[in-house]
Amino acid sequence: MRDSVLDRIEEKYWYITDPRMDGFTAWGKKQDLYRIMWAAQQFLEKCPKFHGEDEWVQKNNLEL
Repeated sequence: MRDSVLDRIEEKYWYITDPRMDGFTAWGKKQDLYRIMWAAQQFLEKCPKFHGEDEWVQKNNLEL
């Protein structure tokens, strides 16, 4: 499941950044990414904190 979720997010990214795509459709895909981001943030805020989580997040954080 992990790969399929990340693959679908990456597909949206490549679609959005493809210069051959029109802005109307690409904007819709970018809106999808915002919805995914907001949903993930809301769910994460409701989850309990686990031992070693802060270290794992710091190590694996991919700030672009």
